[in-house]
Amino acid sequence: HSSLYSIVIKNIPEDYSDNEMSNNLKKIFSEFGKINRLKVLKDYNTNKLRGIAFIDFNNKSSIESILNSQERFKIGHNILQIEKKNN
Repeated sequence: HSSLYSIVIKNIPEDYSDNEMSNNLKKIFSEFGKINRLKVLKDYNTNKLRGIAFIDFNNKSSIESILNSQERFKIGHNILQIEKKNN
């Protein structure tokens, strides 16, 4: 059992497909380290994104770099809100 280091990303724009959003998020966050898993939450009734995604990294330093970054991560007009996921 490897422990994963995860972040929660909020304020994701909803007018993307989950595939497009996954690709966007991978582009932004893969520079911080190897992404183990990326999950974009979707409302299956409306087929719209729910504005939240989770990313699991292999390294603690990856999420520390993201959380300590002064960069504003944006997709479209939305500034992403990033939090450490509490296990």
